[in-house]
Amino acid sequence: MNENENKCCAAHLCKMDNVPLSDSDKEHSQRCVNCQKSFHGNSCGIFWREKKSKNIDYPVECLSGEGKMRAASDDATLCNLCIYFHDNEDMEVEDEW
Repeated sequence: MNENENKCCAAHLCKMDNVPLSDSDKEHSQRCVNCQKSFHGNSCGIFWREKKSKNIDYPVECLSGEGKMRAASDDATLCNLCIYFHDNEDMEVEDEW
């Protein structure tokens, strides 16, 4: 098993750092529209539709291919780590894992 498999994808930005995602949590957790990984929901990310109200500038063009297709969904979410790396474009999300 991958050591990061049960970790929140928000990594160092996770607000529930000591709480791993169990298998049942992963079934019901939020999945980031960009990186497709699981996170602790509202504590570690946002709903895609709420990004403007939270002053987050993340255009749909910056999403992964699958993310662009999923962004129109009402339940599309974006993890804090993808937001962070979008704001710091010289870094890659994979560097965190």
